[in-house]
Parts: sequence; C-alpha cells; structure tokens
Amino acid sequence: SLLTNSNGQLALDKIKGHVKAISNAKKTGVDIVFVTSASIAAGFEKLGFTSRPKALVSKQACAAVGQGMLMQYYNEFFAEDNITVAQILLTKRDFAERESLNNALNTLTFLLEHDVIPIINQNDTTATEEISFGDNDSIAARVASLLHADLCLLLTDIAGLYDSNPQTNKDAKQISVVEEITPEIIAMTGDSISGVGTGGMRSKVLAAELSTSMGVPLFIADGRGVDEDRIIKVLNGVGEGTLFKANSHDTSHRKKQWISLYASVHGTIIVDDGASDAIVNEGRSLLPVGVKEVFGSFKAGDVVEVRDMSHHILGKGISNYSTENLLEKIGNDFEETLSNQRLEVIHRDDWVAN
Repeated sequence: SLLTNSNGQLALDKIKGHVKAISNAKKTGVDIVFVTSASIAAGFEKLGFTSRPKALVSKQACAAVGQGMLMQYYNEFFAEDNITVAQILLTKRDFAERESLNNALNTLTFLLEHDVIPIINQNDTTATEEISFGDNDSIAARVASLLHADLCLLLTDIAGLYDSNPQTNKDAKQISVVEEITPEIIAMTGDSISGVGTGGMRSKVLAAELSTSMGVPLFIADGRGVDEDRIIKVLNGVGEGTLFKANSHDTSHRKKQWISLYASVHGTIIVDDGASDAIVNEGRSLLPVGVKEVFGSFKAGDVVEVRDMSHHILGKGISNYSTENLLEKIGNDFEETLSNQRLEVIHRDDWVAN
C-alpha cells in the first residue's frame, strides 16, 4: 500500500521517493538489500480487474504482468543515481532446500560485493499457498538472517508498534523499544486492513521475532509520505518507530541456521533416554544404538526431527541415513557399526536442539 494509490495502481511519486531514500542511504557507504511488494497490485488493472483478485491463479497472472512493470520503474529511478539493481524472486522452497539457499546467498553476496542493490520479491507467479511466504515481512526477516545483516528495516503505514490500535484509540501509545517479544507484545498486533497490502503489524512483529532470534535487530518505521532521509535517520538512531533488540546469537553456523529456521522436515526418529541425554546434554552425535523407531520417508541428507520416548521433540538434524538404511541399523551397538563410515545417524555438527 506504500507503493500504490487509493485505487491500487502504482504511485510513481511514492516509488520514486522510496528509491531516493534508499539511494541516499547507500551513498553513506552501507550495503542495502531491498525487499519490495506490489507486483500483483501493479498488474491487476492491466488484466481487467478493478481490485486485487483473490483466486490464486489470478494473483499469479497479475504478478507476472506487474513484476516487469515494477522492475522497469526501479531500474529507471535508481539509474538516476547511477545505481545498478538486480531482481531476485524467492519462495519458501528456496529456503527449505539447502542448495537453493546457498545459491541465493552466493548470488546476493556477489551482487553486494559489486555495489549492486538486490531487489527481492516473492515469486508470486510460481508460489502456491504451501510455499508462499504470505508477506514480504517474512522474506525480509529471512534474508536479513541469511546475510547476518546489521539491521532489518520494515516500512509500513503506521509509525511503529503501539499498545493499542492508534486508528481506533486516540490515546494509543507508541512503544519505542522492545527488549523481548512476549505473548503480550504479539497480542497488541492486528492483521492488515489494506485492500492492496498484505500482512499487517502482526506479520511485522512475527518477522521481528524471527530476525531477532538470529541476532538481527529489526526496526519498524513509518513509510508514508516522501522523506528522502528516512532511512538515514533510522541508521543514525533518530528515526521514529519501534526497535526490536536482537537476541545474543552465534551467527557463525549457517548450516545450523538453515536446519533451525528453513529446512523442511522429512521424518521423525524416536530415541531412548540414553541417546536423548547424549545429544541434548552431552553434545554428542546420535548413534544407531539409541534409535528406537523411525517414521516418514527420507533420504540421506534430509532433515529429520528427533523425539524422546514420550514423543517430546528434542531437536532437528541432518540424517546420514535413508529411512530404509536406518531401519536396518536400529539398535546396532557401537562395535557393530564401527566399521561403517557413516557411524552417526546425526553428527553433532548437523544437530540443532529444540
């Protein structure tokens, strides 16, 4: 809605204002990755719709038309400041598959090293309800976490988080800093009421929960109107909005980050009490001797969840065995499997506790 007018059409003055704010911030020496929406909003009128359609295939078609229009304007406006941009379209599946995620990371890193601004949007033309992010707030938080960014900045149609809805309560108070995202904080939020936007304050707080858990602070700021210095103000600590402080997090293990946040779970392994204690409390790998039951269909290299005998989840990890091979190894002791090069079911470096 920050990029469109009241009829849902692209508002070029708004787009140009945001581009100028990003360009000005980039000139200060920071690397910027820009996550944008509006491909569907840009395209629906061209296909004869009077408002944003609801049917999935209609939205996909509108996005196919609108994405090109959107990038055309971004290329044109950024070129005025001699800035090169690149388009990257993502879905949840790109994050769930480790090879795709590494490819995305390598591309983003290369572009940033060559002074290019990557412009990211959800790939609405191929996304389905199952693989859709649902909103670009989630994409922004995931990309910020992937890149170990210094800040994730979300621009919206409200000046940060309030203790109640400022549109209906004139006495609502803005919260400038959130130290920890609690159920009470989430309860303050609501969903989008815009006819052209998606998400809402709830999606932004949930995005903050994700990014801060991975060590990336998140700032929600007012994106309405034209302010060519709005991003610089936030970077200088004088922007109006809400800062969600980051949790302490070891950002050195990208593999564990992928296991924890993005990977699809392909099966379940039930372990005995001894194995449970070994992998959770002693930092050891999971061996076949501790496996009691196996559920699901997975292959070597897939991520599986591990549960104890009471079926409480202990964590997730990358299995060195397929379902069939692991079923053959259940209960084998250490000596019997010592000669096997893939001794561990899950190596401790491929394990993330719950």
